[in-house]
Amino acid sequence: MHLHQPGPPVELDSFMHGDTGKPVSIVYSPGEKVMRISTFYADVPPHDFNKPYVFTVDGENKIVHEQW
Repeated sequence: MHLHQPGPPVELDSFMHGDTGKPVSIVYSPGEKVMRISTFYADVPPHDFNKPYVFTVDGENKIVHEQW
């Protein structure tokens, strides 16, 4: 992971997931030195609504689930 200089978060990518049709955002936070990936998933029917799925990945590829 290329680390940016200290400063505000940097959006690396934003797109619609091809399989789910849900938005995906990938942001690098230089202060925390992590990438934060945010998206949504649909709960198992009949509860078909968006649930947030947010996790971070640090420079050592450690994944931390923040919201799921």
